[in-house]
Amino acid sequence: VVAVGDFDGAAVAAKVQELFDIPPGEISPLPRDPEAPERPQYPVPETPGIVVASSTDPELSFAQGLLDCKRPRKSFTTVHDYRRYLTEELFHRAFSSRLLKLTVEPRGPRNVFSVSTETSEPVPPLSPMSISIAPLPGRMCQALRSIMQEVERVKRMGFHKSELSRAKRSILAEFEEQYIEREQSSSDAFAEDYVGLILDAAASPGIEERARVAATVLPTILHEEVMQVAKEFDFTKNVVLKIATPAMSVRNPLYTLWSILGAAWNLGVPKPKMDLPDAAQVAELVRCVAAENLEPWPQDEDDVETRLRRRFEACAERRKGAEVAAAGL
Repeated sequence: VVAVGDFDGAAVAAKVQELFDIPPGEISPLPRDPEAPERPQYPVPETPGIVVASSTDPELSFAQGLLDCKRPRKSFTTVHDYRRYLTEELFHRAFSSRLLKLTVEPRGPRNVFSVSTETSEPVPPLSPMSISIAPLPGRMCQALRSIMQEVERVKRMGFHKSELSRAKRSILAEFEEQYIEREQSSSDAFAEDYVGLILDAAASPGIEERARVAATVLPTILHEEVMQVAKEFDFTKNVVLKIATPAMSVRNPLYTLWSILGAAWNLGVPKPKMDLPDAAQVAELVRCVAAENLEPWPQDEDDVETRLRRRFEACAERRKGAEVAAAGL
């Protein structure tokens, strides 16, 4: 039993003992053994190639997709493990900025409403690299292709220095905010940390220690380390793609109308069931993207850092010009 909160610890501990300190043999209606059994660990078998699970759900408003690149769960007990976690978080933060631009300012036809990546933990043995997709109606294949292209682009060319710099500042700002508001933090997060410490032997350093380690470690993470995270997205094996999409019907007029408009815009024919790619189609997408000649991601021309630098440079030029003019007089 884990209890976290602003209360009298001794009183709560006494209450827990009163409620739960019962001899195992006297527990009714299911007596228990005096010794707690060993916690079972169930391995998840590997997936050969790509597995796709597709379905239609009339209750959905729009299509949804979740792509998992399965991999074993890694330990989280040392500073080195925390560095690995921060490196993956840095990748997701920088990559999400690119995906946001694909959503808001696509360089071609728009394919997605939203897309994001994360290191998830669906079951204890696994810690897959996951991609969540909300594609436009009828554009699941195109959305998958565009996202795979961006992953492949990072694998080959990495990120720009300004992208990683912004991502680092963003993460450090979050840790700073958590540290400032540590006295108002929800007890649920602490309780979850303690449960992980007891059941999974995962580290539970607390807000202050996390912020201190992040401020020390994050600036030392190299560009090459972040590039290596992209290689964890291995689309050739242990890939599970789950797709759910609504069927076109009068019960879902918004999705049906959008599908018709999308088909008309692309000079196509709307389908009663929007595209649900199978494993062979997804594997073909992977092969095509791997063989493509990709251009580098364009350098940001109008980010905050660049604007400030240009203003400082312009101010320095004006001052230099004024000094030259004054010297000439």
